Amino acid sequence: MPKSEGNKKNSLPTNRLSNFVKSAFPDAGIEGKVKTLGFIALSAGFLMPGDVIAFNYKAEGTRTFFPVVALVVQTKVSSGIRFARGTRNMLITCFKLKNTPESRSTLKNLYKDRVNAKIDNLPTLDSYKTYIMNSGHISNLMELTLRKEAL
Repeated sequence: MPKSEGNKKNSLPTNRLSNFVKSAFPDAGIEGKVKTLGFIALSAGFLMPGDVIAFNYKAEGTRTFFPVVALVVQTKVSSGIRFARGTRNMLITCFKLKNTPESRSTLKNLYKDRVNAKIDNLPTLDSYKTYIMNSGHISNLMELTLRKEAL
């Protein structure tokens, strides 16, 4: 039975992962580093800078979902979630994880660092992304707990 972690999520062992997340781990460079994961509500209250999240995402105007693994970061106007001025869409601000030395270094330095997981501390803005946070675009939102010793 999954254990509860602060009423935030239900943590599941990684052997119960859905296929979309499993397929995203190698591309994100975190294969073998995930300890547990938990489904979380599609709500701003559950995301904090330094969290690693995974979800299925469907971009505007497309019909197919693709997996995303990212590190939530704060910006000058957000603490991981912000509203787009024109559309008023709620956006997740994050660093998309890739299987590169730069991405692994960023993850190692900023994972669970609530103070320093900022856009200013990213090595480049190439992997900085925003994703529309609503059920039409995101499904299966999960927070991942990583093995610190594996980073």
